[in-house]
Amino acid sequence: MNKTSVSIFLSVFCIISYAASLMLVPHLIGFVPNVIFIIKLIICFSLAIPAIVISIISRKQLIKIGKSTRFATTAFAISLTSIFIVSGLIYSEFQNNHRIKNNALILSTKALIQNICVSFEVYKHNCGAYPQNDVGFQALISASKATCISKPLLSAKTQFTDSWNNPIIYQFNSDFPIVNSAGTDLEHGTKDDINCSNSNI
Repeated sequence: MNKTSVSIFLSVFCIISYAASLMLVPHLIGFVPNVIFIIKLIICFSLAIPAIVISIISRKQLIKIGKSTRFATTAFAISLTSIFIVSGLIYSEFQNNHRIKNNALILSTKALIQNICVSFEVYKHNCGAYPQNDVGFQALISASKATCISKPLLSAKTQFTDSWNNPIIYQFNSDFPIVNSAGTDLEHGTKDDINCSNSNI
């Protein structure tokens, strides 16, 4: 097998190895997705880059002896194309994985906030009003004979933080309570905030 053939073989194997990884990755439970993407890039580039180098060397040697370089040039083009194709596919896969993970975090926070909002409505039904700001979430996890609820509406272990480890805020005005997560941009008062009005899942 001459150098040009080796170059083409490595380039094609780069694409084949990526295709094989798509079948293997679902079984790699416990691996960090970002690490998997890096491994894929390393494997592909370790095959495609030598293929490019070999095709360049082969082309130079053919020029020296006066033979046609068409095959070597084609091999170089295939090698370069394989890098662009697989890199693009891996980047697209990375973006898709990030989007799926982010959506899961959003759904988790929506579920928590929806549960909190429902609990506040139950509290109002039993007590006639929402808890004041100085009481806030504490009203949902504590109960006694002296209070208007006989048992806690939420577990004492409930963490009032969102999926990004930021505190969920409670603010009561004269009409209704505000229960709000800053959402993905980590800033309150922006369009991606998660609250009682948009937490339905």
